[in-house]
Amino acid sequence: MSSMATVKEHQTLIVWAGGIERTVAAMHEHKVPEVQQAACFAIRSLSLNSTANQISVVKAGGLERLNAALNSLAPLVQKAACAALMALSSCVSIAEKIRLSGAPASLRNMITAPDVSKDAKRLGEQLLGRLDVFVCVCVFVYVRISCCLYMDPET
Repeated sequence: MSSMATVKEHQTLIVWAGGIERTVAAMHEHKVPEVQQAACFAIRSLSLNSTANQISVVKAGGLERLNAALNSLAPLVQKAACAALMALSSCVSIAEKIRLSGAPASLRNMITAPDVSKDAKRLGEQLLGRLDVFVCVCVFVYVRISCCLYMDPET
């Protein structure tokens, strides 16, 4: 399903058929690494360039399942979870939810674990960097708005 989900028409059909909810449910029901990995890649593919699909993944409980996948003992599952979270984090409001969901702590634990693959560590570091940049941008916007709101118009 993950390779089919990269074509826009296929994405629409998969979503229409309940593919997002079923994929998230499969992650919850089946702890087999191959199922977890395939589900993560399917979520990633469905989330690329589609804010509506990203929101559907979150509503279906996808963040919780992806966070659990980050804590998997299978490096390929960890890498796939990072890829899915990276795709979801392109939506600013979801990036904030990822940041608040506990994913950064899981990512930090994963990155420092000795038995994690280099690819998974690299993706985890990129995702953490994206989330850190997101926080900096939010702080900058907040400070900028605050300054504009409280500036003396006479100066």
